Amino acid sequence: MDFDPAACRCKLQLAGKLGVSQNARVEPLTVHSGGMNSGMWTLCDSSQALMLKLVSSQRHHPMIPTETESFLKLATEYPNLVDDKDFTFPLKIFRCRGPAGHTTHDLIVMRKASGECFTDVINRKWKGRRVSELMQDFEALGSFLANIHNKHGLQHGDCQPSNIFYDEATGHFTMIDIADLASRSACKVQESDVEHFCAGVRLLSRCHGDLLHSEGSLRFKAGYAKCRQSPR
Repeated sequence: MDFDPAACRCKLQLAGKLGVSQNARVEPLTVHSGGMNSGMWTLCDSSQALMLKLVSSQRHHPMIPTETESFLKLATEYPNLVDDKDFTFPLKIFRCRGPAGHTTHDLIVMRKASGECFTDVINRKWKGRRVSELMQDFEALGSFLANIHNKHGLQHGDCQPSNIFYDEATGHFTMIDIADLASRSACKVQESDVEHFCAGVRLLSRCHGDLLHSEGSLRFKAGYAKCRQSPR
């Protein structure tokens, strides 16, 4: 591996800002990176695991805020989101300047969601014929989403299996890619989170069969209905 002095200096500077070991491992993320970003990495030491996401600091359209602007707005309007462990809300956001001194990118630092992407959970358990267990996971996920809506009254906007992580050891779910959280009336996607998730499961059923969609959606909706409170 070639030694890159600039990358080394950047890592040391970042470690100091985040309070992690200078020997922390930084590795590029090659799967589930999604979205309009310029790269994603994991940063891990003995005490914590973080995600680093590099995004443009420039708007692609005058009317569409950058990811950093969206997070800052959410933190102002919904301060309870910042420390909610059900989301990967940014811990820090660093401005990155180019050679001319202008801000070109933002580096968003988040907790690394524990467990694995729910898409992978579906694929693994369906192929392993652990269908009954998977259906329990669908129902638990429905309850998790209902509790999210009860607490904050916000829609994810792109609620699909790939944007949810599941830690089987603890039974905990985590939502990722949450910059577009919004009220139902302001949500960019016309479908509700429930409808959008079921549509995502329908796409997966092309590989696994219609039973995945029919039974999975049924159990997911049952879990959601069991815990959903009427909007105030």
